[in-house]
Order: sequence, then structure tokens, then C-alpha cells
Amino acid sequence: MELATILDPANILSRPPRNAEGYKTLSSWGEEQIWGHRLWHRQTPWLLFLEFLGIAEAMLRADRLFVSDTARSIITYRLHQRIALRNLLFNNALLSRINESPGADSVKWDAWTKWMNEECEPHRGLDFGYLRQRFAKFGDFARTIELLRKTVLEPGTNRRWSSRFLFPFGQHALYEDLDITGAKAERQAINFGRAGDLLYMMLSRSSYTTELRALFADLLRLPNIPDKMVAKLLPPAGSEDLSGERTGGYLPYKSHPAYDRLAKDWLSLLRLSLPSRDAYAHVVPLAALHLLLYQMETAAAWCGRPAAPVYVCEIIAPKMEFVRQRALRSYLDNDGLPRLALEALARITMNGTAWDATANNPSLITDAERVTEAVHYLEDVLWLDPKEAAGAADLQEFKSLVLRRLHDKLDDNNGLLHSAYGRHCGLISKRGARSYRYAPTDALLKTLVLANVKDRIEFTEFLSLLFRRYRLVFGPVEASIALPVEEFEETPFRKNIDRLEERFRSMGLLNRLSDGVAYVENPFSGGL
Repeated sequence: MELATILDPANILSRPPRNAEGYKTLSSWGEEQIWGHRLWHRQTPWLLFLEFLGIAEAMLRADRLFVSDTARSIITYRLHQRIALRNLLFNNALLSRINESPGADSVKWDAWTKWMNEECEPHRGLDFGYLRQRFAKFGDFARTIELLRKTVLEPGTNRRWSSRFLFPFGQHALYEDLDITGAKAERQAINFGRAGDLLYMMLSRSSYTTELRALFADLLRLPNIPDKMVAKLLPPAGSEDLSGERTGGYLPYKSHPAYDRLAKDWLSLLRLSLPSRDAYAHVVPLAALHLLLYQMETAAAWCGRPAAPVYVCEIIAPKMEFVRQRALRSYLDNDGLPRLALEALARITMNGTAWDATANNPSLITDAERVTEAVHYLEDVLWLDPKEAAGAADLQEFKSLVLRRLHDKLDDNNGLLHSAYGRHCGLISKRGARSYRYAPTDALLKTLVLANVKDRIEFTEFLSLLFRRYRLVFGPVEASIALPVEEFEETPFRKNIDRLEERFRSMGLLNRLSDGVAYVENPFSGGL
């Protein structure tokens, strides 16, 4: 798929109404028009994956898992809130003290149940007496809580108790982000910023929905011991809480190169039959990598570029060398792409026939009248808050104010995603240098091998594959294609792939046979 095809009007879905959930408070429709709502750099890859899984579980429950409907730009779903479970795990301060106190089990159950029924939040009259029938001893119940608490994701973060999340063992361990205070339980968009919505919709619009549906249905529903432990803590069937109908984010494009690439990588990894903890260690950073690639490719399309960006990758050298300089330059060039895309949107919006018919209408006499009409026009087209244009004396100043507003929003959010997600997935690093550049970690290199190598593949062919699929440049062949002649030198890139070969060998991912040919090998290929 050519980049220009992304912006074909037939490939773009209509935006949601401004009064839809999640859009009422937007003061401009800039980033969302380019990438969708929304790429949230503060949402870590694990939170991104949890948000995605929660939506997938909701869709599976509604018998709509990965059912593609490109006639609609947004999705709707109902998520689990798991109020009782969250209180049991994270708002249960007296459990250990009561468990360690002397006395019969019946006394402990009575004391704990009375306290918990009164203190749990929100105060909805929850009765935890059902747990007494499910555990032979109070100590067994306390140990179950203790074990599950140890599986909390990102334990070092300082999140409120209602925004702590379990490892996603299965369908019973999934729930939405809530702010629970007193008698209120309200949805929060701090940890789940709707990038998970976009991830789900990307997969739903891929060519692999049938395979994904079968695989994720098994992942969510197949019983396992940890998920059974979680289920044992839930209230009786029929009394568990679901959210009201949620409206998902907006993904503008019916098709995009990122959709199939993400789906194919996830399918390859999840078909390795690794334990979920091991598989997710690769799936989660890949989600971040693919959102990063989606952001960059889409930005390049809006900038009118003929090809996707390239990522010159340094395999760490002892000192500053030519490849490191190219990796630094590559990083900086790509980091500015979102800003250039936003400026392209501004140019398109504030030029052309529709703009001239409104803001430059000959019937308008004064600059103030032209600015007023321009504000009304952008209120509709760009969802501009009129307050953002206050004080503009003429159209030129008005355009500058609008662009500044778009830049400010980008700088606080989407503009930071490339750097943040690049570091999270292991593509971007400062290691051995003072500045960020593309320098993949061992973990990411291994993930790329597992996702792309079924059994084994010749080393140089693997480098070519990484360039074709992800635009990653390691060696001289790919660099000669991707870089201008004046920025290419063969010898430094040959040294770079020599270091990469040694890295693969040290990780047990490469073997040089007696004929002198090096092969990259997938150590788990027997599971395919």
C-alpha cells in the first residue's frame, strides 16, 4: 500500500459527532484528524495492552470480537468494573491484621466481613459474605489475596488503589480504569487514554481477523489456575458490575500498512505456544512499536512523502562512529514529522476554495470581520474554541494563533509519543551517548526474531526483511537504498552488522554453519 493511498478520500471514515463521548471537551480537531483519538504518550505499553484486552473481552462477550465494520468510525462496548475485586485486592487494609490475630476462623470471618461491608468504596451495599462459602479457611482466603497482589502490573508506580491492575491471566482479571471515591465510581482517562481503542480497531481492520478472533477467544476464555483464583473472589453470577455503554476512539483510515503488520506479528508470537507471561513480554513492546510506526507513516503521508520513514539503527560501538551519527540524524528527522504533519493540516485547512469563500470573501470589508468569519469556519472544520483566537488583529495573526494552539497541544501529547514509545519498546536509547538515537536493545532484537523467523533465515535476508517490514536499517545494502549518496559509507555499516551478528550469537539466535553462511534462528520454532 502506497503512502498516498492512506489519504485517499475513499479510505477516510467520517469523524464522530462533536457531542460524542470523549469529544465534548476537545478544543481543536488536529491530531485526531491525522492519527485518531488518541495517541497518548503517558499510557505505558502495559496499560495500552490492558485497555486493548478489556475491549477485546467486551467484544467477545457481545459476540463481535474483531468484527470489522468500516462503515462506522467508532465502536461501542461495555467494560467490567470489578468493584468488589478491586476492594478485596487493593482496599483491604485490615485483612493481614485479622488473619494474624488469635481466635477461631468464624470470629475472623465475622470481624473482617463486618468491616469490609462498611468500608468498601463506593458505598453501594456490597456484601462480601459470599466469600465465606468459597474458602475452607480464612487463612486460605488471605493467602489468595496475597498471591494475587504480587501479580500487580507496574508495582513501583504511585497510582491510586482503584487504578492498579492485575496481570491479564484471563477474562476475570480485566477491568476498566476508575476513580472510586466515597459513593462515586467514575471512568478515568489517565491510565487508559484510548490508544487501546485504536489498537483494537487496527486489528479489526486487518486481513487477519478470523485468525485473531480464534486466538484471542482462547486466550481470554481458556481456564488457568491464576484466572480461576481471581474468579473465586468475584461476586455471585448476575451481580457483577458492568459499565454503561462506552464509545471508543476514532481511527480515521479503513486500511493502513500498520494494520496487517501488527496483526501478523502478534499472530506469529502468540502461535509460538509460549506461556502467557513469556508471550506478553514480546507482544506488549510490539504494540508500542507498531503504534510508533503508525504515527510516523501517517505523518509522512500527510507531509506528502513518497515513502515511509527509515530508522537507521546503531549496534552500540565503543565510540562515536559514522553509523551513530546517522542514527542520531534519523531520530531527529523522524521526531519532527508529527509537527510537519500538523502544519500540513493547518495549510490545507486555512487555504483553498472553502477557506477563501469564507475568510477571504470579497463582501467582508474589515480585518475584524474576516477574523470573525474565519473563527466560525474553523469552529466547524477544526473544532476550534473561539477563545483560542482571541486578540487576533488580522487573518495572518489568526493563522499564527491557530498553529500555535495546535503545536502546544502536540507538544503536550502526541509529539512526545515517538520518543516515549521508542524507549518503551527498546528501539530508542541514550546508551553509550548523550542523545537519543535508534539503538535497539537485546530484548527488542529477540522480539523481532521471534515475530519474523519461523525456523531459520539467512542473516542478510533477515536484515532485508527488517527493512521491508519496519524500515529498520542496519547494514550497507539497506543503507545504500535508504540514505542519500552523500550520507552513505559502506565500511561503517559493515562493522555495524558485524556487531549485530555477534549480538545475535551471544543471545543464541544465530548460528554460522560449516559453509560459512550465518543463519538467524528462532529457538521456539517447534511451537509453530
